[in-house]
Amino acid sequence: EAALYVDDVSVIFRKFVDLAVDGNGDDEFGDIGSGLGGYSIKSSMPGDTLVYDLVVENEGLDTDAYELSITPPAGWDVWLDTGSGLSPFPFTTGSLLPGDVLNYRVVAVSPVGEMAGSYSVILDAASTTFANRFDSVRLGADVLLATYGDDLVVEGNGFGVVGDDGAGGFSIQVGTWDNTIAYAIELRNTGTASATFDVTWGADSGALTEIIYAGAAYSSPFTTQVVGAGATTTMTLEVTVPSPEPGGDYSTIVNASTTQDLLKNDSVKATMRLQAPRVDMIVGSNGDGIYDNTQSGLGGSSSSVSQKSTNVVFPVTIQNEAGVPDAFTLTWDRPTGNWKAVLVVGGVDYGFPYTTPTIPAHGEISVELKIIVPGNAKNGTWSSFLHAESAADRRVSESVTAAVSITEEGQIDMIIDGSGEGVFGPVGTGLGGNSLRTVEPGDSVIFIVELLHPSGTNAGDISWNTPAGWRVTFDNRTSPVTGYPEGVYELKVVVPLDAAGGLVDIIVDAEKSDRRYYMDSVLGRVQVYPVTVVDAVIDGNGDGIYGTLGSGLGGMSLQTQAAPSVLNFTLELQNEGGDPDQYTVVWNDIPFWNATLNSSSTPYTTGLIPAGAVGLYTFEVTVPAGAFSGDYSFVIDVVSSSDPNVVESVEARITVVGPPRVDFVIDGSGSGIFGELGTGDGGESVRAANPGASYTSLLDIRNVGSFADSFYVYWDLPAGWPAGSVLLSDGFASYSGPFWTSMIGVGGSLNFTI
Repeated sequence: EAALYVDDVSVIFRKFVDLAVDGNGDDEFGDIGSGLGGYSIKSSMPGDTLVYDLVVENEGLDTDAYELSITPPAGWDVWLDTGSGLSPFPFTTGSLLPGDVLNYRVVAVSPVGEMAGSYSVILDAASTTFANRFDSVRLGADVLLATYGDDLVVEGNGFGVVGDDGAGGFSIQVGTWDNTIAYAIELRNTGTASATFDVTWGADSGALTEIIYAGAAYSSPFTTQVVGAGATTTMTLEVTVPSPEPGGDYSTIVNASTTQDLLKNDSVKATMRLQAPRVDMIVGSNGDGIYDNTQSGLGGSSSSVSQKSTNVVFPVTIQNEAGVPDAFTLTWDRPTGNWKAVLVVGGVDYGFPYTTPTIPAHGEISVELKIIVPGNAKNGTWSSFLHAESAADRRVSESVTAAVSITEEGQIDMIIDGSGEGVFGPVGTGLGGNSLRTVEPGDSVIFIVELLHPSGTNAGDISWNTPAGWRVTFDNRTSPVTGYPEGVYELKVVVPLDAAGGLVDIIVDAEKSDRRYYMDSVLGRVQVYPVTVVDAVIDGNGDGIYGTLGSGLGGMSLQTQAAPSVLNFTLELQNEGGDPDQYTVVWNDIPFWNATLNSSSTPYTTGLIPAGAVGLYTFEVTVPAGAFSGDYSFVIDVVSSSDPNVVESVEARITVVGPPRVDFVIDGSGSGIFGELGTGDGGESVRAANPGASYTSLLDIRNVGSFADSFYVYWDLPAGWPAGSVLLSDGFASYSGPFWTSMIGVGGSLNFTI
């Protein structure tokens, strides 16, 4: 009888040499050039350094050495970090006993201009004595397109705010003639790759500018040095306004765009508020914002029709547009002949030259230029010029034209509240007489208008303007009316309840019914109270926008920064009322934060701001260390001291990012675990070693914060250990003491050996 014996056996296949990359590939084997014995993939930007952990194990029964070789992508640099420096490929290991393991690192650097895509470094190990002993692994690399970005900050304003035409940051400083104002500008590389930046700027006419960068002064566009991802470079904008440029705001817009991607740009505005003389004259409602310092009458013009031996009156407004009080000397250039003129101020006639009282900064006064037409004046148009010269600086002046056309007897004349007899104004000008009345919203006012027909047909056609929402009647009729004889009539103006404060002009025109070239025009001016209006503007935002208390809807500025930090917001308070005013400013509290206005805590009371003037303040916010990420708001409320019903509200918003945070991982231990300084609780690696021996650990320094950052690394040696006995190496340099890492992007890491 036959017997059958059965046993169970296991066949173990060993390829003698085994490669593993980043822990992948143990007991997996691939033919030379295949990369099938293990695989690891990492992501990087072009030009970045990638580091892979490589294990070489002799699994054979013989002592052996292995040649390591690579097949890299074109243009890539690849080295082997043996722990004592970088070696090129191919590299031959020393002899390995059966079961010995070597730990290396492979360092791969892609070209700076590498295209986006997936790349592989094939690494092979082949026995130096047995041709059939080999393995192959693949080191994968996904090269991502670099993203570029920049953030300009001026005088601490504009962190995290990116915009065009100066919208990315805002600063106002006050200066005088020939005084250079410096603005500190920071340029932050918010992209994921190093970049250079093209810097350009443009200034308002009259301002001289240059930018100081890296010790050099530039008066035209330039390109910065290379700025690392997440790094910051600084520069200084210098602005000078030479005399005798007129006072006012001179703005410079600074732009920066990455050279590599011109669509990635930011722009900030630096404004120099020049406190220098500036005067503007308005004659007969013409010339606002037009200036002439040549005494040629080009700063505004007005004309009127009259006849011999009459008086022609031109209303004139003199505006002190400077940031400093000033007075102005007025002179008058007469037409050829025996023409005369006086200046009417407060109903009193003054001869020329005449010096006005001191006008507050941004204030104005109204006067009348009364021209006396001689009896022998010839028919035609006669021009005269009124000049204003600053008492603070005679180089600053303004000049307007007042022209009178002489005709035969006018045949029609209008008088309003006793003003304008024998004075004639062209249609639409109101220059034939004027009257001012003060009312409150919802009230009405009546002007008395007398219509005269010295000769000709006793009939005139009357028309006038009616502001939107108002009701204006002449003799209880709406405009226009025709065929009116001589007489006294009522011009009634009804002011709506929601009327804004300020001056409103009603111009009444009269034309001879049968000869419309005979005309006159008078002005009924209505001053509506209350005129107390305040507009708050924060970092240039919110001009002409108003918010109720606690709303912050009158304007908002956003700044983004990590904690701790100090941020500055520029707050403008514009007194848009008719009288000087001061304001109480209050804002909310955020626990552990600190906010001040001009270094004072809430509430803050401003000084007296003249009508039409601006108060400029700095709202400084201190973000405490440890502030959580998120949005925080300070609502800044403004209340008029003269009228508590007049309010404004704006918002200063801060987005806190971060805080910066680092995670140490040693030999794979400690990911996501954070230890207090000096405790070692963030990760642990335990090795057995004999005195005099050495060993290597792998240390990852990971940026788990919200923005690119660098970190300070230091360590304490055990008692009795000599200096330099612990080294940290990144494959390029070794550190025996404290050092700062290079910039690490969000979610990125640096790999060291200890």
